[in-house]
Amino acid sequence: MEERTEDKIKYDLIRGYYNKIKDNDIVLIVNPDKKGIKGYIGGNTLIEMAFAHVLDKKLYCLYEVPEMSYSSEILAMQPTILNGDLSRLV
Repeated sequence: MEERTEDKIKYDLIRGYYNKIKDNDIVLIVNPDKKGIKGYIGGNTLIEMAFAHVLDKKLYCLYEVPEMSYSSEILAMQPTILNGDLSRLV
C-alpha cells in the first residue's frame, strides 16, 4: 500500500521513520519483486536506508540490490545481502 503525500505530511511519517531507525540497532530492508523489478527498492526505502547509514546502523537487504538508477547509492551504503536467509541476521 502506498502512503499518500497528505498522510506523510499530516502524520510526519518521514521523521517518524527516522526516529524508529534511530532507536534500533539494525535495519532490515525487505525488498521483494515489485513493479517488474526483482528486489525492488523504492524512494521511501532509499531514504530510510540513508537514515540508517548516517546513524551507523547495520543494514541488511533480504534480497539482492536491483539494477536501478540509484543502485550505486544503495551499494555505497554496504548493506549485507541475505539472499532470503533470515538466519544470517546478526
